[in-house]
Amino acid sequence: MMYKIQSVPSSVNRHVSVVRTAWRRLAATLSDPNLSAVVIFSAIGLLIAINLILRFPNVSTLIMEYDLF
Repeated sequence: MMYKIQSVPSSVNRHVSVVRTAWRRLAATLSDPNLSAVVIFSAIGLLIAINLILRFPNVSTLIMEYDLF
């Protein structure tokens, strides 16, 4: 009798290909130029907001005073 050599099923290496696919998707997402533009725009907005918060720490009292009029 002659036996055929069985190949390894593709489901055995499925975990490895899923991990590789996930890393490739992550790398593609991080290298997207639109994402970097959004990150830069958000960082600039965050820095402006922190600057205003530190310059005017008592804004809430100023708003309350204007609310009285």
